[in-house]
Amino acid sequence: MEKIDLKDISLVAKIFAKAMYDDPLHVYFYPDPKTRGRKIYSLYKYMVRMNYLKAYRTSESFEGIVLWERPFEHEFKVSIKDFLIGSTLVFKVGPSSLLRMMKYQNWSAKLKKESICDPFWYLSVIIVDPIHQRKGFASKLIKPILALAAQCEHKVYLETQNADNVPMYEKYGFKIATVQTIPDTDIMHFIMVKD
Repeated sequence: MEKIDLKDISLVAKIFAKAMYDDPLHVYFYPDPKTRGRKIYSLYKYMVRMNYLKAYRTSESFEGIVLWERPFEHEFKVSIKDFLIGSTLVFKVGPSSLLRMMKYQNWSAKLKKESICDPFWYLSVIIVDPIHQRKGFASKLIKPILALAAQCEHKVYLETQNADNVPMYEKYGFKIATVQTIPDTDIMHFIMVKD
């Protein structure tokens, strides 16, 4: 697992756009399949830029990427420069998509606050490039942090909206803590925790 550099952000965003294209949450955010890839790219270009210190890759080949939040580092701090860059998302993803994302984010943050307390590690997002899936790259991004969390006796928290991901996370020792439907959708939101 290697840190991502700022110069890698465009490439990383392209991989996210490819891997997340059919993800239920992103389909909800961006229902038009013609513009979805471009909008996911714009979102992750911004997100990874904001969180690049928390972003890791499997190798120089970028087979997989993960964003991990360490214990006590879950607050989202935005500088004026970051806010200005982020404000361009309105034009890149559209106001209706941005409102859906913000509504979801507020709902999800409230659930997280009700579900777990620090110290805990948060698996914010993990993707493996579709051409490299089922080759063990997810393990390279998950296992090192799980080992560190276990050594420190910290819990690990994640959310997924893809029921197909649940068995994979259970393989790593995560258990479903709660399942809820995202408001105004039929999308299931799984909260999973590893003690």
